[in-house]
Amino acid sequence: MKKIASFEYLKVFKESELRELQEISYLKRFSYDQNDHQLLAYLIEQFPDFEEEKLSKAKICEHFKWSDAQWKRALTHLRKLLLTYMQWIADEKETSQWRYAADFLIKRGQVAQADRLYQQAEKKLQEQNQKGIAYYLQKCVIDFSRFEFKPLHDNKIESSNFLPFLASVESLFIFVKSLAAFELIGTKEFIESSSENWMEEEVLSEARLRASENPMFKFFADLRQLEEEARQIDLSKTDEKEILKKFQDLRVFFKENYPILENDIACQQTLTYLINFAIARKRKRIPGFVEEQLQLLSLGMESGISLINGQIKEVRFQNLIVAAASNADFERAEWFINNYFDKIAFVMPREEFLHFCWAIICYFKREFDDCINHLRFVRTSDPQRKMIIKGIEIQCYYEIYFEQERDSNFLLTKIDNFQKHLRVDKAVGISVKEGHKNFLRILKKIVWAQIRGNLSPTKMKRWQSEIKSFQRLSNRSWLNSVMHRLPYGQS
Repeated sequence: MKKIASFEYLKVFKESELRELQEISYLKRFSYDQNDHQLLAYLIEQFPDFEEEKLSKAKICEHFKWSDAQWKRALTHLRKLLLTYMQWIADEKETSQWRYAADFLIKRGQVAQADRLYQQAEKKLQEQNQKGIAYYLQKCVIDFSRFEFKPLHDNKIESSNFLPFLASVESLFIFVKSLAAFELIGTKEFIESSSENWMEEEVLSEARLRASENPMFKFFADLRQLEEEARQIDLSKTDEKEILKKFQDLRVFFKENYPILENDIACQQTLTYLINFAIARKRKRIPGFVEEQLQLLSLGMESGISLINGQIKEVRFQNLIVAAASNADFERAEWFINNYFDKIAFVMPREEFLHFCWAIICYFKREFDDCINHLRFVRTSDPQRKMIIKGIEIQCYYEIYFEQERDSNFLLTKIDNFQKHLRVDKAVGISVKEGHKNFLRILKKIVWAQIRGNLSPTKMKRWQSEIKSFQRLSNRSWLNSVMHRLPYGQS
């Protein structure tokens, strides 16, 4: 059975668009009569299946008892309505329906009108002023459609639309490769890929040259270079300040230019990478990066980049509170709870997570009794968060018993119970378990030495070496702070 082209185009519409099409058919300009309205209503009834056996000329004429002349007239009017509606969509609506409209025009031999739709689609794309992955993909689609459908008048490639398509593909390639360059550095995939295949140097060089086309090209290249500097250089105090300054400049640049990538995966990935860069430098105790992490997390919340369907992941909000509290910005931490708590996509019960957030704030305020009291209300089943909670409790009990000179037996019992839990808990990953075991082993040695009063420079040096050498060690920075507070800790 021969398919009727006009009916095929109806399949690309949504049900709401078909209803809109039906409303337009009643405008006086179309001069639709009863037969025309009957045909359109019948076709809409077939949505969304459009059963082929009901859509042949013979079946429709039999259904409505039409003559051949009535069929031709109704079909001609339907084509006119479809053409007008699809042109209106391409002119007025932010949608990719222009492709179907252009295809419809091409098949009817109206190439000039189709080319006008390509131009309109490209103009609308430029007016959006958002140049992320979605932009470059859409640009490729427009240029490819123009190349694919425009008839060639001769065999010269310059006279076709192939070169613009090639240029748009190259732009997409450079954008994606320059974005991926800083994401892959240090990963197994990057190390295993040969420089010949990756062409990283050429890609980033070309990216810098394209800064006028899209300022994010240079941003990606500069961030990749900064990552290399931070990874390879054994930092001195001067180098630390230089890397912090360069990172601050990039963070400010991103804040000013992220709308170019708004609602694009490239925007989310870039922000995540900047946050991870700041966290990595913070863990190496480089001054200034605690504040940088907080600035970026705040930007993600306030701009909506970190929100998915208007909500923020629980763990991202947790990181935000930790960043603010660890930077002693308690006012901002409380402000985030008051203003964004309702936007969280909760995993654990709402009230328990609220207590968990307040426990974090109390911990960094050194209000350790209050921190423990909040943690008592948290009954999470998540194994990772259980480890975090138990680790915070141990730290609180240590600070309480040695700062306030209380009985240390309860602290030792807590350490022993945590060690037993690690031995029997099958839900905790091996690497996480190893990190906590090493933490408790070192802490227990320190506690017993303090109880017995037999701290010595030799022991302190050995423990400091262990803290530094362990590949997996939970609460490393806190253990370092404990060591610095003890006698001989600075030796």
